[in-house]
Amino acid sequence: TDNSTDDAPRTEGDQVSAFVRFSKLQAHSADPSQPDGSLIGYNGLQVLLIPWQEFWTVIDPVNFCCDEAAVAVGNCTAEEVGQFMIMRGQHPTLYKRTVKFRAEGEQATSRSVVIPDTGVYLLLLSNCGNFEQATMTGTVVVKNPHGFLPGNEYAKLPFFLYLSVAYVVLGLVWFSWSVRWWTELFAIQHCIAVVILLGLIESTCSYALYKDWNAEGERGLFLFGCSILFAVAKRIFSYMLVLVASLGWGVTKPHLERSTILKIEAICFVYIVLDSIKDFVSAFRQSHAVPGLLWFLAVLPVSLLNGGIFFWTFTALANLMDTLEQRRQTAKLELFRRLWRVLAISLATAGLSMVYQIVVDNRDHGLGNWTTAWVAVDGVPHVLFFGVLAVMMYLWKPNA
Repeated sequence: TDNSTDDAPRTEGDQVSAFVRFSKLQAHSADPSQPDGSLIGYNGLQVLLIPWQEFWTVIDPVNFCCDEAAVAVGNCTAEEVGQFMIMRGQHPTLYKRTVKFRAEGEQATSRSVVIPDTGVYLLLLSNCGNFEQATMTGTVVVKNPHGFLPGNEYAKLPFFLYLSVAYVVLGLVWFSWSVRWWTELFAIQHCIAVVILLGLIESTCSYALYKDWNAEGERGLFLFGCSILFAVAKRIFSYMLVLVASLGWGVTKPHLERSTILKIEAICFVYIVLDSIKDFVSAFRQSHAVPGLLWFLAVLPVSLLNGGIFFWTFTALANLMDTLEQRRQTAKLELFRRLWRVLAISLATAGLSMVYQIVVDNRDHGLGNWTTAWVAVDGVPHVLFFGVLAVMMYLWKPNA
């Protein structure tokens, strides 16, 4: 995805236009009997840049290549036989270049193509000739006015910056409460501090990842790994925190049963593995054209596990509220009733977001609404998590 000059987010020092640079693209023969020098006149290899919205209007979906039959009906010219066919009469904003075999020692040239309009572009490589043992060398560089980040990823850069600042504020508030009531703190309140810290580290790593990617043009593996690691750790730690609180730990029970602890440990291990796989697949879903089925298979196990955790949490919460009501502990009962409402609203919102993501977003592989697709994938879950954490801070704030 590319942002044109007019529509791209701007910061001081940005370049003027989005562009794609094709550097030293050159074909090579993998057939020893036909060296590169013998294929200098071969014109079957092309690189094309076509706007996604215009793709199916400028090509023949039945026959991509120009042949004698296509020439006969006027879809292409005789000079284009054996090349990728752009339907005659169509004049989209695109780039088409034949990648040539060259004599030994001869170097290919480079060329930059300015992207005039914001949108999704398809980079295609075609071979409509009769030589099948060809390889290609060279580089393709895509850069937007704001930097190297794809247009559909750029909005995450300021989002994670603001989220990091918000976690700093939460941390300062919780720290001030904890210092004031240091002698009154109990286990759950220490766990809340850990969740805040994990959220801050995750959002900071994500911001650093996108900042570095935008500047360098590649996703840094270390920052990428850190962002996934702390995201998964934050989620599972917070889920287990709510679960053990709902089971009555520190409220009606000083300790949980050994069998319950083993179940929680097993869930944590499985969740860390499955959620890491899901995050990894989702991160490369569009850049590496991950098939929808593979993405679904990566998301489904985590969704089912989340459903099991939420079911256990709500069941335990209902039993805990019954116990508190029987013991006439009205203050604690009201606290957990509020927690139940918050969790129910958050779960319903997350469910609607997931339905939107699967049903609406997947109708066109997320390309039709690429500017806002990140909201359902990243924005809603992070905002929901932050909101639930803030409510839990309020409900369990230290006091006398």
